Amino acid sequence: MEAARLFDVRKVIFTSSMGVYGVGRTVEVTEDTVQRPTTIYGVTKVFGELLGLYYHKKFGIDFRGVRFPQLIGPGVKTMGFGQYSAWLIEAAIKGEPFEVWVPEDTAIPLMYIKDAVRSLVMLSDAPGHKIKTRVYNLGQITPPPTAKDIVDEVKKYYPEARISFKPDPRALTVLNTIPRIIRADAAEREWGWRIEYSLEETVKDFVQEYRKMQGES
Repeated sequence: MEAARLFDVRKVIFTSSMGVYGVGRTVEVTEDTVQRPTTIYGVTKVFGELLGLYYHKKFGIDFRGVRFPQLIGPGVKTMGFGQYSAWLIEAAIKGEPFEVWVPEDTAIPLMYIKDAVRSLVMLSDAPGHKIKTRVYNLGQITPPPTAKDIVDEVKKYYPEARISFKPDPRALTVLNTIPRIIRADAAEREWGWRIEYSLEETVKDFVQEYRKMQGES
């Protein structure tokens, strides 16, 4: 933010996270929900949001941000407890066994990477007079798919996929702090945001894109 101020960068787009809430799976959150993150990741995201809002108020920088749910996309290398969705799909494509580290009924807010990229473009392009909330929740695939829902969808393409479940208590400690439903009312109202990819469309496109990455037809 300081570099933006010094070099007269008038617009900054910030990627935040559902990790700013830390309220648990039974709570439906909006932009008005109190932020009580339970991980250092969530803490840094709250800090980034508040810093951006301060620079907007103090120096007039057009700060805008989105809070992503768990993103699904091919080629992810960084480990994260919510990453089981992407990795199980890749394992099925490659014909490799995969142990999902959450119970079958685990459901966290998910979004396909192409929707995530589109949201950033839309937010950046939105006229300034429409931006009131500044940092927006983006919602999720609806209804929130369980881990088993994702496996069942993948098996439409790879019925012999060797996917099993072996819950890891460490993962559950983190994922159980994530709300199941994140409302996107402000983004929908202010700049016309809508999620386009359903679970079915997500898995279908994921498979196609991964095959392209591997040079397959």
